[in-house]
Amino acid sequence: MASKSKAGIERGCIENLLDVFAQATRAERQKGLLYYTAQRNRVEQLGITHGFTLDASAGAFAAPSPNKRENDTYSDLEICMSHVRSELTGKPRVCAYPRNRDKALHIFKGTEPQKVLRGSKVLSFYINTVDPSDPLWVTVDGHLVSAWVGLQLRMKEAGINRREYNRIRQDVIRAAKLVGVVPCQFHSVIWVVRRRLNRHPDQFVFDF
Repeated sequence: MASKSKAGIERGCIENLLDVFAQATRAERQKGLLYYTAQRNRVEQLGITHGFTLDASAGAFAAPSPNKRENDTYSDLEICMSHVRSELTGKPRVCAYPRNRDKALHIFKGTEPQKVLRGSKVLSFYINTVDPSDPLWVTVDGHLVSAWVGLQLRMKEAGINRREYNRIRQDVIRAAKLVGVVPCQFHSVIWVVRRRLNRHPDQFVFDF
């Protein structure tokens, strides 16, 4: 399994990314281009409703997101918001991993997101949500790794190190420039296409 994954990672290239992007239907492209703006607006509105800033809301949204469905992450966000705003004791029951839930709670209690969030993927997801126009941050997850290598990778096969993460990030930035979009728009279009193409139940669960 590991050798297959490594072989796949070594064949990753910008051409594979552009090929997946080109497969987007008009509706998929539109959805991908607007994804982060819509996410920012939704997270910001939830923050306003519960009395939190966009920065805190985006950080607490990113914290519980790893390996979880998007709808569950929004649900966890509101649960944590209500828990902290109501000054309840104990820990709320959520779908996220306990350690990630705790990060969201710390953020809502005043800790700066960048002091709590760990890992390039989660930190990038937070910044992409706060500022979808930022040209430097790319959320590289397993979906994007699969597109980059041109293979249907299972989760265990899609593990990458920091050097590989940075290489994919740079390829996404270059590819986005070639097609005239912001990097986070490019990779969100990739996600939408991958959701359609990925039809294997033992691989990534897509809930874009």
